[in-house]
Amino acid sequence: MNIVKNSNIKFMTVQEIKELYDKNEINLIDVREIEEWNTGHIPGAKFIPLSAFSITQIETFTSSKKHLVLHCRSGRRCGIAAERMVNSGYKGQIIRMAGGILEWANKGYLITS
Repeated sequence: MNIVKNSNIKFMTVQEIKELYDKNEINLIDVREIEEWNTGHIPGAKFIPLSAFSITQIETFTSSKKHLVLHCRSGRRCGIAAERMVNSGYKGQIIRMAGGILEWANKGYLITS
């Protein structure tokens, strides 16, 4: 499956996601691994590492009216997570944060440890 052509998956810039974040309109899922999470993460993000990622963990965040946003370090692993969701039958919209937490940090947005 080529997820780039999947209409349920879209990219948003860090700035676009920050606007939604500031309005409390997203469920942010961090798919990095525990070592990365412990060095710093976006406040309020939920931690579901790619190594243990499953659709059942995500379903708890999809019942609200908030946007589902996946992010990782630079953007690659959140694509793998999105593909897993689609392959598991997830039909909702998935937003991938372009540039990941690296871009978030480059913009000077808050990261906590």
